[in-house]
Amino acid sequence: FDPDWLALREGADAAARAAELLDPLRAALPPDEPLVVWDLGCGTGSLGRWLSGRLRGPQHWILHDRDPALLDRARTNSYVTADGLPATIETRAGDLGALRAADLVGASLVVASALLDV
Repeated sequence: FDPDWLALREGADAAARAAELLDPLRAALPPDEPLVVWDLGCGTGSLGRWLSGRLRGPQHWILHDRDPALLDRARTNSYVTADGLPATIETRAGDLGALRAADLVGASLVVASALLDV
């Protein structure tokens, strides 16, 4: 995808997100532990920017995409938690087909917005 096109649609994507799922998600996450969140097919990181601001506490985001240009754009954005803390991010380029369950050990949450509908 073109990073500029993704930037244009970010507001519409944010408005379409299922905010009613936030409370059940928060309840399912480990309490009082730093979160490690994998964003598969992250693009420019739109979902992470939206979701990190709705979750409390320390967060480390692992952004995974096959497109290095999208990952470069994702790296330039800040993630801030609901309590105002900066979240850390790292990016990983590669084909999701090469990921194994062992790669995700330690993840608190795995998200994949708009990945499965392509």
